[in-house]
Amino acid sequence: MRRTLSVAAIILTALMSYGLYNMKYEVRRLESRLAELQQTLTSGRQAVKVLHAEWAYLNRPARLQDLSGRHLDLQPVQVGQLTGLHELPVRSEEPGQKLAQKSAMLLPTAGGKTQ
Repeated sequence: MRRTLSVAAIILTALMSYGLYNMKYEVRRLESRLAELQQTLTSGRQAVKVLHAEWAYLNRPARLQDLSGRHLDLQPVQVGQLTGLHELPVRSEEPGQKLAQKSAMLLPTAGGKTQ
């Protein structure tokens, strides 16, 4: 009985040692994977910071005003261009129907003229 118990204890100890050995290297592998992921996360955060800084630099009001002056033909709003809500027409039809009617009027006919 003692001999069987001793053999069982030795086998159990060997299995526990093997399991502990495997667990140790699995933990090392997972720790290295964690370090890689943390490095990737840090790199991504750095890239986001750089992109935020670049976005702020490109959207400076002085730069945008200069670009709009060079590339857009904008004029100041005249007083006559302003109107109140009571002067706007009331929409009586579905927007899609009116658009279809307008586009039908702009399509050329067989003679080459628009309707």
